[in-house]
Amino acid sequence: MFWIESAVQFFQVFATQVRDFEEDSLHPAKAIACALFGWHLTEWVFSEYSEQLGVRELKEFQKELRNQCPELGCLQDLINGTKHVQITRYDPKVESADLYEGAFSDGFSNGFDVSRLQIRRFDGSVVWMEDLLKSVLDFWQGFFSAELGIHLEASE
Repeated sequence: MFWIESAVQFFQVFATQVRDFEEDSLHPAKAIACALFGWHLTEWVFSEYSEQLGVRELKEFQKELRNQCPELGCLQDLINGTKHVQITRYDPKVESADLYEGAFSDGFSNGFDVSRLQIRRFDGSVVWMEDLLKSVLDFWQGFFSAELGIHLEASE
């Protein structure tokens, strides 16, 4: 699609989206774009590397990846919740995603009570979108390296 022809290129688009989000971390559309690319990378990797990885079913592959990186499941929930309004085909982990309004603007460092996009899980935990994306980005870099022997930089 367009110029994306491989899982590596799809990862690079995800990394670019994350960098764009970091520049404007209160922008919900940028957060959703990151979630879309971060989650759908599961399908690109499966399509290109399933034989090498010894994986036969996409759903099983995605389940294993969610076990390795629970944050991927949050991205799946964000994408499905955005697209379908409600998630009815499985039990989501994400209860809500919204703006936490801190006492300081996002121009301050995270050491201050700054405004941020927050993800609230049904287990009561809260994760900041930028932390969730960093975890997923790190996961994918580690996965490509350990499982496929491909060393990627998020800045490529």
